[in-house]
Amino acid sequence: MNQEIDDDDTWAPPPPTTDNEPDCDYLLVSKESLMNLLRQCTVCRRGKNNLSFRMDGLGFTCTRECNLCGMRSPWENSKPLRTANPSGKERLPKINVDVVAGSVLTAMGGTKLRQIMLMSGIHSLSMTTFHKIKKIYVAPAIDREFSKMQQGVIDALRRKIEQGEKVHLSGDGSYDTRGYSAHWCRYFLLNAETSEVRATMTETPYAKDKKRRAALAKKKREIDRQTRPIVPSRFDSNLEEERESEAEEEERESEDEEEERDSGEVDEDEIVLSPSDLLQQELIFVDDVNLEESDNEDENEEEDEE
Repeated sequence: MNQEIDDDDTWAPPPPTTDNEPDCDYLLVSKESLMNLLRQCTVCRRGKNNLSFRMDGLGFTCTRECNLCGMRSPWENSKPLRTANPSGKERLPKINVDVVAGSVLTAMGGTKLRQIMLMSGIHSLSMTTFHKIKKIYVAPAIDREFSKMQQGVIDALRRKIEQGEKVHLSGDGSYDTRGYSAHWCRYFLLNAETSEVRATMTETPYAKDKKRRAALAKKKREIDRQTRPIVPSRFDSNLEEERESEAEEEERESEDEEEERDSGEVDEDEIVLSPSDLLQQELIFVDDVNLEESDNEDENEEEDEE
């Protein structure tokens, strides 16, 4: 039988079959079962593989190297997707995007998802990775698809109106983070017959004023930055000689002042008063003026009495 098969060039084995294939994209596998599967060398069948894992959220890559034949081969639990990073060094497993999209569309959130996975013993996404995928990949895709669906709803309503049919609509609006901020108002229009939703978002006067104040603050910071005096660094080696000369000059001035005080010869023009002395002089001057005014008032009163 084997000889006949070898002589027949047109013979091919029957295609493999799969019975009861799971109708899903991902399957949960225990770490022990996966390690036993990856440990066995598929080339020499006798050696054992040395395993090296790299975790990327829910996705991971395992590099296998046989300790007998030296064969190296990678294995991934999810295919990588092309990212927005032009360098191509960033890895984005498809399973991460699917899980983040499912969490966002079901309003579960990253915190609840992480708690469930950690309590179940499943490796989870970090919150940084979750929000990064949500912001860069998931949110733009949801906005694009939602805009397409809204356009279809609007076109259907327009055709009904043009044909003279009546349209029953109901609407309501709400602000984001009610009780804290009225930055954005989202207004919903619901088709009472088909339960299709048309939503619009408008910016409130508070939001416009907030943006204006933020722009003014930014401009003021830019002006302050440009007009701020440039202070040389104290670690600048080129200013060492200048500092030494300034220190010597200050020492000479202090010595001269001490000599003048000892000799008692001090020029009145060169006396420098402290801020407290200046304030005291100003108060004395004000008191003198008030006394003169009160004396003048007394004299006037005496003249009036006479």
